Amino acid sequence: MGAPTPEFIPEAFAISAAPGFRNTIPTSPVTTQRASFDLGFPPLTMTPVVAGGKPMLGPDMNGILYMITTHTVYAQSGEPYKYSADVVVAIGGYAVGTILGSADGLTVWYNLTAGNTDDPDDPASLGWVPLYSYGATAITGLTGGVRVLTPQEAAKSVIALFGTLIGNQQIILPATVKDWLIVNTCSGAFTVTVKTATQVTGITIPAGSFASPTGVYANGSDINLTYSPAALPIDVLPTANTIAKRDNLGYLYAATIAGATDNTTRVATTAFTQAVGVNATANALLMMLGSVLQSWQDVTGSRAGFTNYVNSTGRPIAVSVQYHIFANGGAFLFVDGVMVSRGIANDNDDGTLFTVVPAGSTYQAQFSGSGLALWAELR
Repeated sequence: MGAPTPEFIPEAFAISAAPGFRNTIPTSPVTTQRASFDLGFPPLTMTPVVAGGKPMLGPDMNGILYMITTHTVYAQSGEPYKYSADVVVAIGGYAVGTILGSADGLTVWYNLTAGNTDDPDDPASLGWVPLYSYGATAITGLTGGVRVLTPQEAAKSVIALFGTLIGNQQIILPATVKDWLIVNTCSGAFTVTVKTATQVTGITIPAGSFASPTGVYANGSDINLTYSPAALPIDVLPTANTIAKRDNLGYLYAATIAGATDNTTRVATTAFTQAVGVNATANALLMMLGSVLQSWQDVTGSRAGFTNYVNSTGRPIAVSVQYHIFANGGAFLFVDGVMVSRGIANDNDDGTLFTVVPAGSTYQAQFSGSGLALWAELR
């Protein structure tokens, strides 16, 4: 059987009791009849009246229930406990794992130090780390040098830096486990670096606005970039009227908007610009293959019929074979022993075989009553 659902407590017990009807319960006994935290209700109140005992005092009962229910109502209201010097004295400091709310209600603190007597809202406190802190921290008036953030400043997940730099600026973050978005709005031709106190290099924060923050995180000792973008430069300027795109393989290419006399697709990658024309079918195939540093090559001089060739490029290639019929016959193109393209015609006709050859596959052309006119490969 589970625990019963607690009933709603509208207010602390005896909250409106008149003076004298609700006692403040002392730690040590003050009379032989008064309740205390040390003894509870004293032995005299447990003795029958006929034997000289005295009854428990109603104001004591009101006082005890009032103290208990004030905590219950506080917890019921969703309030986290705040730092209390009285609690520190009573228990000898907060235990590891203690959770406290900040005085302003915007931060939730977590304790990492046994017997911690520090107030987490104190900038000089030690052992407290933020579980959550609402809002952003603005660090203003920066001119250069070293600025150590207090635990309260570093508790926010967004830190904005303002100032006019006359020298390089270091921002020291705590060596905890946390991530931040750093906004560097500082002016001046100097660097802004975030690091921990013991870290040698740190992370340089480029100048920008709230629309372009830099994500960093601490792993307990150092500050690191949350994400380092991949370097994919294009060294060649694209042609006019070109839209930069990225294919599904991650390669960059530029698709030219066709004009009245321009129906080609141009490909741009690092240190490479290759015009691809041949025909509309080849252009469409080029887009499908990803344009990975490939170009059409005339390999007629190194190709012959009834000979196996292997695609050892490590990626798919396109094969285009043009043939001439000199007697009734045809031409046939095989990939891994499977016929994938064929052409049959009368004499003096021309035709083209076309296919894609997967990486590692074997391909062969066969001719009957025909001969090879041109063999081109996109590789």
